[in-house]
Amino acid sequence: MLEAELKEKILKLLKEDETFRYAVAGLIGLDEVLKRLDRREEVLEKLFEELVELREDFNKMHKSLRDVIVTLERLTLTEEEEAREVVGCRLEELGIKLALGRLELPELQVDIYGSDGDVCVIGEATVRLGSRIVEELEGKVGLLKSRYPEYIKPKLIKIIYTMIATKEALRRAEELRIWVLTWKEDLIKVDFSDYILP
Repeated sequence: MLEAELKEKILKLLKEDETFRYAVAGLIGLDEVLKRLDRREEVLEKLFEELVELREDFNKMHKSLRDVIVTLERLTLTEEEEAREVVGCRLEELGIKLALGRLELPELQVDIYGSDGDVCVIGEATVRLGSRIVEELEGKVGLLKSRYPEYIKPKLIKIIYTMIATKEALRRAEELRIWVLTWKEDLIKVDFSDYILP
């Protein structure tokens, strides 16, 4: 009975009292706003969870990328070391004995370098040889001649050690008299008969 009377009074107030109507509407609106805020809070919580997962994924990817970079650096060093060893042996077969190492100067670095007497070797080691690397080697030789002439000897052997090479790179290397070789064969052979040391 009390409930029915209460409903009747509320209905009467809604019909007659404008302020009451606005207050009730405001409460209903407030309730709706609170529900929407709750939904937004749920959405924000889900977004935060996804953000945490993304951050974890990013950290895993970052670690994997670091691992790949370290592996690549190790492989590159191994490639350079292999190149110096193979080139050294091949030069010895020609009667040229040089200690080969890496040359690092402020403006450039050369993967394969050695000199003795009037002979020097300047070279690069790369897994895949393209024309750009051929031009880079020629540029390094030019830079050494102009800025560091003490590293250049009258008998200059330019070498590129690679695993595979494009036809364009081989054509350009031949034009520039660059010896291109792999661990098992010469891709571009250069006549070094006048370089043989006594």
